[in-house]
Amino acid sequence: MSRTINFARMGLMIAAVLACAAPSWAGRWSIEDAWIPLPPPVSDVAAAYLTLRNSGDRPVTIISVTTKFAKHAMIHTMRMEHGMMKMMALPKLVIRAHGSVVLRRGGKHIMLMGPTRTLHAGDRVRLTLHDQSGAAVTTQATVRDMRK
Repeated sequence: MSRTINFARMGLMIAAVLACAAPSWAGRWSIEDAWIPLPPPVSDVAAAYLTLRNSGDRPVTIISVTTKFAKHAMIHTMRMEHGMMKMMALPKLVIRAHGSVVLRRGGKHIMLMGPTRTLHAGDRVRLTLHDQSGAAVTTQATVRDMRK
């Protein structure tokens, strides 16, 4: 009899844990492979690249980026206009349900304006991306020397 009660209790505990966990998976998103190409020492800007993944059933809208490394951080994109590449700020970035968005050179990226320190290869820069629901995900972007 006590064995039956223990299995019943265990089943209820597992069900309770799964019920509590379910809402946190509904809009889950993550950041992968965040990196920053080593900028020249006198540069007043840097760029960060990364991959955003949404494992949830609903789109996620990224609305801002924060970091202590720079005075301003913004999501930008590159576009061809009138035969010239032009950089433009994006007010938001949507990651579709069960999808991903790659921020890469020549496309979408994070602009880091007004660095607060000089970067060196191997340094790590903390970046926090914020979504429209108020959730935030933080990552460490590794500085890579692309000259080697």
